[in-house]
Amino acid sequence: MYWLLSLVFWFFMFNFYYFLGDVLLDFFGYEKNAGKRLIIGFVFTFVFCFVVVFPCQILHLSWSIYFTAQIILFLIIIFSLIIIRHNLIVEKYVYLKSNFRTASKLFIKDNWILLSFVILFTAFAISNQLPYYYMNYDDGFYLGKMINSIGTPALENENYFNGSLLQKPSITLDRILNTYEVSYAFFSYIFHIRITFFTRVTMALNNYFIFCVVCKEVSKILINNKKYSQYVLVPFFYFLIPQGYLMYGASSIHIRSYDLWQFQTAMFYGGSIVRSLSIPLLMIFSWSLLQVIEWKKIVCVGFIILSLFSFSTVALPIVVLFGFLFLGIKLIDMFIVEFKYRNSKHLMLLILCTLLYIFVLIGTKGLDHFQLGNMTKKFAESTVEVNKWIIAYYSQDVLYLYGFVPCIISLFIWRKNRYQVYFPLFILFFYLLIRNMFFKELVYYSSMNVFFVILRVYSMMQYTILFMFGICLVQLIQNIADHCNIVFEIYGIVVMSSVLMIVGFNMNSIKKYDFLGSGMTSKGYDFSRVTDINTSMAPDITIRVGDYFNTLPYGNYRLYVSNGVPYDKINIPDISFNVVSNRIQLHTRNGFGKMSVNSEMLLNKFCVGEDVSFYRVQSLMKQYNIDYILVTNVKSKQRLLQAGYDMVLSNKGFDKNPYYLFRVKNYE
Repeated sequence: MYWLLSLVFWFFMFNFYYFLGDVLLDFFGYEKNAGKRLIIGFVFTFVFCFVVVFPCQILHLSWSIYFTAQIILFLIIIFSLIIIRHNLIVEKYVYLKSNFRTASKLFIKDNWILLSFVILFTAFAISNQLPYYYMNYDDGFYLGKMINSIGTPALENENYFNGSLLQKPSITLDRILNTYEVSYAFFSYIFHIRITFFTRVTMALNNYFIFCVVCKEVSKILINNKKYSQYVLVPFFYFLIPQGYLMYGASSIHIRSYDLWQFQTAMFYGGSIVRSLSIPLLMIFSWSLLQVIEWKKIVCVGFIILSLFSFSTVALPIVVLFGFLFLGIKLIDMFIVEFKYRNSKHLMLLILCTLLYIFVLIGTKGLDHFQLGNMTKKFAESTVEVNKWIIAYYSQDVLYLYGFVPCIISLFIWRKNRYQVYFPLFILFFYLLIRNMFFKELVYYSSMNVFFVILRVYSMMQYTILFMFGICLVQLIQNIADHCNIVFEIYGIVVMSSVLMIVGFNMNSIKKYDFLGSGMTSKGYDFSRVTDINTSMAPDITIRVGDYFNTLPYGNYRLYVSNGVPYDKINIPDISFNVVSNRIQLHTRNGFGKMSVNSEMLLNKFCVGEDVSFYRVQSLMKQYNIDYILVTNVKSKQRLLQAGYDMVLSNKGFDKNPYYLFRVKNYE
């Protein structure tokens, strides 16, 4: 069912991106092609979400008010597009109706690498047991925010880790601009797709597709024959290998990219969008500014930056670094132009601007001496922490160690066109800025001195280097091969096949690298889930419990589940139940107030069937106002039934794993 609804979503949204992008490219003065239409349409879709979600979050307005405002805005946009682009819509429809087979064959021929990439990465993400059973490390918060935003009387009024109401609605500085979770909730609600499926399948495929289109489009700045642009994606197939094995496996080519597992299993995260898209996205829409400054295009880039912030504030250091580097490239270009025309006044002004630029850049070296709250202390702590990661992590990473190689080769390949040579020059400067850390104060302070944000900037650099490597290979093949089509096809097939064989032949070894952040568990993959048309992308126990709570009147019901719920021979984390209904409140992270460790241990033992005082269990349920309790063994079930509690749900007839949901009696 959700697969069918997702097809409806993809059909509608990709058409929406396309026709919205057509209008926006005209308005901002960019050249138009299918890729740019899709990209800018996607970006501005979330800009339009931001302008509604942001004030609603700040003012803590209800879901009903937000939903009404958002639907009105999108209806206005849709009707406007139908009116403005009526002829184009009819033209595309008529063309596809009469040439569907031919158009499909041509699309597949020009995008078979892209389609293979999207299908394989989505299939691997769906099949990976990490998000399914273990919530991907971070799903609890992001999916929790999505599900608990739906129907809420006030946005940002809950703790999204456990579903409990906040004593005082608030929003932290680092989350103030993040609106994509509510945007996802809106689309999930509109298309009637369960949050777990919508994020892990629907939006994962959507975002993988956009990533591929962005890579293809930015590569056109350099690649002579545009039809080969899809092959820049080929090196990224290496990321199909789980992060843990990429770091420590038998291969001599190790990639150690912080949070790479998010690209592999959580492409729906806002942070994944920022790390994988931000630099190439900004390049696509700002590169023409190197030749001519146009205010409309500057405004467009500003909206792109806003959209990136709506996904993650990790965008801040990337935007700051991009701004500094882009301005540096622009100054170099202006010097070349002014020397050519020998305009002394302009040259003098340019020298002053350059001196100011150098002064500001060098001035960032002193940021750590300013007493800005506790930032000086955080800078020192982050420096120590990042240095540890560089020694233990990046010292063996091939992209970190040899990232300059594709950049230097590219400088030689495109040396005859300065606007093309600026591209690898920009990437080289970005690489050196991160690699040598001479201006680490700029990097650290723009990252708010948070070490994992700094490491995610490193990840962005690694993605960019891998992309540069892909462009180099494509151009080199074009330059030296007589039959490019055949060579490229062999290249793509060989790399894909090799990666799949590496994963297949080393599966047992891969499953052993199941440490925190490895992107893998000992359960590996379950590829049958890809063809399961009934999957909800969450264990059945959580889905059935969530469906039960969804039948109750809206509210916050305290459900006690053990910290690890035995299911399918593993322990599912309790937060798995926080993402299946907007009516569940869990005890984790003080969801029931400050529960003592002993009380928590006793209730956990009872839930899994250990012998504990039932009188004490009843006392604790009363003390913490527990409404429901989930037990996973017959012994605990019998004791609850004997005490007169109502069993409202069980595994009987549905599942081989025992579980029983009880409603607690009225204590009054």
